[in-house]
Amino acid sequence: PPLFLARVPKDLTPDLDVARKKRAFILMMLPHILAVNEEIRAERRRIEDIRSRMNDPIGPSPSEIDWLFATLERYGVEGFDLDTLLARVDVIPPSLAIAQAAKESGWGGSRFARAGNAMYGQWTWDPNHKGIVPSKRTSGRTHRVRAFDSLLAATRAYAININTHPAYGRLREIRRDRRAKGDQATG
Repeated sequence: PPLFLARVPKDLTPDLDVARKKRAFILMMLPHILAVNEEIRAERRRIEDIRSRMNDPIGPSPSEIDWLFATLERYGVEGFDLDTLLARVDVIPPSLAIAQAAKESGWGGSRFARAGNAMYGQWTWDPNHKGIVPSKRTSGRTHRVRAFDSLLAATRAYAININTHPAYGRLREIRRDRRAKGDQATG
């Protein structure tokens, strides 16, 4: 059942039975990942709907166009390239998100996960973002591990990262190509 936890439970400790810890971790993260994917699907449907009405006599409303430009900006798409936007506004394979969260957070046991819901190991240099200074950060470095108010906020930020960062460009290409063939991308 979809159970949304705001934080990593305190009893998800390193000494917990490994099988129980992994199961608890997956049950904790999966609802957040599925909810974010539903948000992305809704956003994608809205883009497709607006796009389908671009050449209609009435066309999209000014508020829809404003929303579309804000979405292009949020996803780092230059110009009015809706093909690129749709390649970015797409779901994250749940198995990929769970695997990355497990690796980056030590199955929820890392200091960053416990103190700041930092499940995906995202770094930040932005002073406006909450962050946790790594204890072994090299002198002169300024990055922090990005902290979040909730697991849902962390998962939303992760999805934006996957869908915008150049390091994940190949993943987006594979996902786009699979979608074009009627398949879904997998972890």
